[in-house]
Amino acid sequence: MLELFALSFSSMNLPFTLLLGICFLYWGLMLLGVVDLDFLDFDLELDGAADGLSGGGFLETFAFFNIGQIPFMIFLSFFSFFLWCGSIIGNSWFNGGGSWGIGLLVLLPNLVMGLLLTKLITTPLKAVFHDLNGQSKSKPINGKVCKIISPTDPIRMGQAEIIVGDAVVLIHVKSCNGLPIEKGKEALIIDQSEDQKFYLVQEV
Repeated sequence: MLELFALSFSSMNLPFTLLLGICFLYWGLMLLGVVDLDFLDFDLELDGAADGLSGGGFLETFAFFNIGQIPFMIFLSFFSFFLWCGSIIGNSWFNGGGSWGIGLLVLLPNLVMGLLLTKLITTPLKAVFHDLNGQSKSKPINGKVCKIISPTDPIRMGQAEIIVGDAVVLIHVKSCNGLPIEKGKEALIIDQSEDQKFYLVQEV
């Protein structure tokens, strides 16, 4: 254990240790309701790229690795973990002397393997998030009651759970009457935002 700790904070592995630590910090903050699942998500027109219909190599590359089709922090967390493991193993086996030159040679295959493993592990999640989003969009939920699972107010976006059919769907919400809504409270869904990214709710 002490050897692993020392390896994690060696110069070759420290960047990946810090990146993985940031991901752990994010999930901790999410459990506390400070951040939500779409933290750092960005809008990319990936639908066409995913179907091979869009021009632009960057969009097609993003779509290939499932970026934009699952929450970005899920992608980054898996990628960081695989990078960290690859760096620890690669530098332990091939770079015991801590050479930066060998470290760069280890980095290149590590990045490739990290991306491929992340794609492999996150591909099943595409269907999960697609189904959840599809269910919330295909069935009207205005006027239904949801349960707040992360705090929200008119500025800060939160999350709520609602039963749609036989499934529990996670939706993004904001308070619409100027009052904050705490975790665990029930709220009435009033309307969907104009950009269809979240729902306006008020506590009941």
